[in-house]
Amino acid sequence: IVYPQTWLFTPTLRWGVFANVALTLSALLGFGSSAGWTEEVFREAVPQMAVSMAFSVMLGFWISRLIEESQRRADLIDQLEQTRNQLAASRHDRGVMAERERMAREIHDTLAQGFTSIVMLAQTAQAEQVRHPGPSTTRLEAIEAVARENLAEARALVAAFSPVDLEGSTLAAALGRLAERFENQTHLEVDVDADAD
Repeated sequence: IVYPQTWLFTPTLRWGVFANVALTLSALLGFGSSAGWTEEVFREAVPQMAVSMAFSVMLGFWISRLIEESQRRADLIDQLEQTRNQLAASRHDRGVMAERERMAREIHDTLAQGFTSIVMLAQTAQAEQVRHPGPSTTRLEAIEAVARENLAEARALVAAFSPVDLEGSTLAAALGRLAERFENQTHLEVDVDADAD
């Protein structure tokens, strides 16, 4: 009964073996002192105690190996979790970069080309003004039309990336959430007095 308990209270395998040997010697001394110090007593007690100690030591080795293996697996699981977190962060960063590249292409394809058209139309209008003084209504109307189209494109781009907090919500509710978040971060009291409409 006592042999397995030694493994619960010893910190290392070496101390466990030492405790088992000490327990075996103390049991032999106990047998010897109670039954007498005869050869017959030791002939009966020593093999039993040796088998018990050998079984306990093997059990201790097996338990220690199990603990080491469990610790090794726990370390591997920790490494896997860290790698998974790093991979998720890397994927997130790649997604952000891809979105930035997409936005840059979108801006270049729509707004930059539109503004280039406005500049070219304005330069053409100035050149015509120099050659033929007077109002250049047609060119000015074209500039205004391109500018309005670009403004609409810019608004569409901004609307596509509006904050999620505003989707399906009123301005008053969004201001309330913003004030609450500001209160939590700064511990300053904020009152929002906004009509639901």
